[in-house]
Amino acid sequence: MKKLSPGEYPLLEIGNNTVSSIEIPRGLRVMLYDEGAYGGKSLTLTKSVGTDLLKSLGFNDVTSSVIIEQRDPRDLFVTIYTDSYKGFAQELTPGRYLTRDLITGDQLSSVRVPEGMQATLYERDYFKGFIAMLDRNTDYTGSKMFDNIYSSIIVEDIFNPRVVGEPIQVVPPVEIQEEVPVELAPPPTVVYNYDPPCEMSEKEYYSALKAVESKPFSDDKMATARLATKDKCMTNEQIRSIARLFNFEEQTLEFLQYAYDLATEKSTYYTLNDVFKFMSSKEAFTKFLNSK
Repeated sequence: MKKLSPGEYPLLEIGNNTVSSIEIPRGLRVMLYDEGAYGGKSLTLTKSVGTDLLKSLGFNDVTSSVIIEQRDPRDLFVTIYTDSYKGFAQELTPGRYLTRDLITGDQLSSVRVPEGMQATLYERDYFKGFIAMLDRNTDYTGSKMFDNIYSSIIVEDIFNPRVVGEPIQVVPPVEIQEEVPVELAPPPTVVYNYDPPCEMSEKEYYSALKAVESKPFSDDKMATARLATKDKCMTNEQIRSIARLFNFEEQTLEFLQYAYDLATEKSTYYTLNDVFKFMSSKEAFTKFLNSK
């Protein structure tokens, strides 16, 4: 075992081609080379690795020179803001953060994510609701769909080691064989099912959110919401997110009444009353549910 501080090592003193595992404290970047004086193939690491991983990358017992660097301190944490990269800010190192841990609460508007890190944002506390996985800077300021809705966060280091300088493998030419006619059997009979799929995929869900949000008027929003969700089975979370895009609670109530027949979780549909601010709307929603 040999401890090395940040610096350049053109020829390893612990022995050429004998490195099988490396322990790397967070904040350091280690570059391995399979030839002396930083030549040949290279492998960049920011986390500790064992023999199995080095073997899988073809870098076990081949290291001849090393460079160790301090990473920029700004690349070691994710920063969340209450405005467009300004306002109240909080730096988050890898970990799990509930609403009570965030100085922004649920008022998060933008996120700075350095290379090599990932932030997973959750709509509700305790890592519930729909999520956004970010590996780059993202600004939600002004978005009715995503601004000020995220309430809990998981921050992680992303470790994607890659060998640079691997030799290019030349593929030999393929000998072309003379084609021999083959008698084809008649195609099998295919039975088509024309029933529309009763589901809303993640892609369809986010497309619907964007389409509804883009409409400036309530009537257009409602028409788009009905069209985007037609013949789809929706979760309560999907219904809740679309309902929040309407400007007036009358339209919000109208959409919830329409979407009831599409809901897959009717036994807990009553929980959607949290989209209303006014008691009169909540009472109208309860009256509608009692009629079902």
